Amino acid sequence: MKRLLASALLLSFIMGAASCKKDTDPSAVDLSGAFYSHGEDGYFSMLDEGYPVAIRDQGPPGACGAYASAVTIERNIRYTLGNDFEVVPDDLIYDSVSMDKGEGVMLTSEHYATANSGPVDIEWATANGYNGYVLTAAPTFYGMPDDAVTREMIQSAIMTYGGVTADIQISTPRINGWHGGYYTLYDDGARLNHVVNILGWDDNFPAELFGDSVTSNGAWLVQNSFGEDWGNGGYCWVSYETHIKFFDTFQLSDEYSEVISHAPGAESSLGPITNATVGSVYDHTGSIGGVGTYLGWYFGDDGHMMITTSECSVTVEVRSADFSEVLYSQDATFPMGGYYVIEFDEPVEVDGEFAVVVTYHGDQVVPVEGASEEDYLAGMEMTYVTSCELGDSFIFYDNEWRDLADPATSEYILTAMAEDGLLPYDLDSPEVQAAMSEPGTDPYINVLFV
Repeated sequence: MKRLLASALLLSFIMGAASCKKDTDPSAVDLSGAFYSHGEDGYFSMLDEGYPVAIRDQGPPGACGAYASAVTIERNIRYTLGNDFEVVPDDLIYDSVSMDKGEGVMLTSEHYATANSGPVDIEWATANGYNGYVLTAAPTFYGMPDDAVTREMIQSAIMTYGGVTADIQISTPRINGWHGGYYTLYDDGARLNHVVNILGWDDNFPAELFGDSVTSNGAWLVQNSFGEDWGNGGYCWVSYETHIKFFDTFQLSDEYSEVISHAPGAESSLGPITNATVGSVYDHTGSIGGVGTYLGWYFGDDGHMMITTSECSVTVEVRSADFSEVLYSQDATFPMGGYYVIEFDEPVEVDGEFAVVVTYHGDQVVPVEGASEEDYLAGMEMTYVTSCELGDSFIFYDNEWRDLADPATSEYILTAMAEDGLLPYDLDSPEVQAAMSEPGTDPYINVLFV
């Protein structure tokens, strides 16, 4: 019933060393040599658009994901909302992996300065709110086949959201240094170990500025987290031919005041069930302005979780706590997979118990919190804690609402799916038997109040 989204937590660990420095005021950085002299066509830079973000030095290896995400989020807030706001990487680390959260991803020892808090952990943290802002969209590139992520998709995301986080090889790339007055980087290996921010591109950036290894023009403009003494004042150009794993964009909003949810993250999935419908019951008072969840998750032909590049649709309902009465309903369609908030056309007032129901149309699987993991990301000194209580979360299956905390629900649904030939395993396989014995799980549904 549950399948691990293995690619969803592709967190990076930097192998190269960097010295600690204080944050740098953007106005104090000489950017004159940090980007290629370009023409009118095929070039875009958030620096030229007037949105520099402070060059920071992350210090010891480990925290690159938080530093890259902080730059991406801060530039998004300035670019799309027009707000002058600073995002502090240490705050993102603490919010995403704090030892005292109670649930979710947590450190097992105090090593916040080197905590491997990646963009996905930070998605979950900012979806719960960050200093008055809430994540409302994070189109996702990490679970897609590499050949499905086009250059045009990434360029569009940069222009729409202000930047993209990405994973590259930083410690031993084939080309890494000064060429023709520019700091350039190229690597075609499979090993990736460092998260950066991509804030622009130049389709005409000369191939010869990457030595003899690159055959075609074009490069990404990257902001790193090794301080202003690294590269061109903290920036570099990375060839289009470099092996890169793109992660996330972040869209934040300041229109929501509170977020409630039963699930601290989305570490697993439920399905595949055509037009799967799940619901969670809450006890709260206020005005609901939207509901957030992951969309576009599906199983590929090889049985692995993937994220679609195509449109994905969803229906969200606010119902009475017993699911019998529909108080509000809204349909939404998004251009690709990722985390999205379905914004309500009008607020829905609730006072006491109510339910939020989500139908994932087509063959999308349901994002769920998954089971607790004592040794989360082996060797990283992290744990992942979840819980699911009877009466909290349900799935609508065979015309009946079934409690996801009840072990009988897993057994019933898995048996039915096996009989219908919908499982990639036999009913008596270790995978299915393990799924039947797992504790209940809450769907990843966030309820946003205005």
